[in-house]
Amino acid sequence: MNKSIEYLIKEMCKRVKADFTSINFSEDQWYYKYEWTEEECNKYKKWLEKTLWKNKKIRQDLGIIKDKKHIHKVVQFFNLNYGWRIKEIK
Repeated sequence: MNKSIEYLIKEMCKRVKADFTSINFSEDQWYYKYEWTEEECNKYKKWLEKTLWKNKKIRQDLGIIKDKKHIHKVVQFFNLNYGWRIKEIK
């Protein structure tokens, strides 16, 4: 796994108290093992946008240009592909 992706996913894990080392990322749908609220998801996306804006190395590793609209789209795409599922409100 790319070190930058690993860093971003470790932060996701931390936010739901998941042990990064125990997740088998080669499994289909590994991202269904944990859930977060919509609020937690939005806080993570805000953190991710700030991180991508400030961290040149991560942007370079992932081929991201320093443009707010581009970064916003990348964050949405990243969350769709790697984000935890949203907890159902009952």
